[in-house]
Amino acid sequence: MTGDEVYKVVFMVDGAVYDTVTVDGGNPVHLPADPEKAGYSFEGWYYGGDMQFKFDAGSTVTADITVHAKWSEYVQLFYTPGLALALISNGTAYAVSKGTATDAEVVIPAVYNGKPVTAIADQGFEYYTALTDITIPSSVTYIGFDAFYYCPNLTIYAAAASQPAGWDTNWNPDDRPVVWGAAV
Repeated sequence: MTGDEVYKVVFMVDGAVYDTVTVDGGNPVHLPADPEKAGYSFEGWYYGGDMQFKFDAGSTVTADITVHAKWSEYVQLFYTPGLALALISNGTAYAVSKGTATDAEVVIPAVYNGKPVTAIADQGFEYYTALTDITIPSSVTYIGFDAFYYCPNLTIYAAAASQPAGWDTNWNPDDRPVVWGAAV
């Protein structure tokens, strides 16, 4: 190698070119600013068939290369204590209901024990009169019948931009206010 080689590094984010840099052969590359994606954490730049090889500022470039942003879904670590979470869908997801929770403000987790929380059970929060706020992550694709029946002080904060098709038509029978597209 003579040191005269110049190589191209293409940085891809979700199938689109994010940045392209050139680097003198044998030298490390200067990385672009980390990309951002709502609901996800950026893990770094990777290459290889299964994105198994990490590419970082210390990587030496000896040929043209394309690297891809690797993401992990943001895992909500906080949720309201006492919620009942039951396995559903052959053990691949969870449904949530009131359980022994007593907080006025309830946060439903997006993930529990490494599996998504995808449902709120039929009548899951029925007669929870102390409930004033509930935060529903976008992972919830089903809300059952009368899930919030007689929750007279409730405001619902949903990460979804609008009501998902999988929510029961009578999920909010008392027509409590809903804030769509809420930050979760």
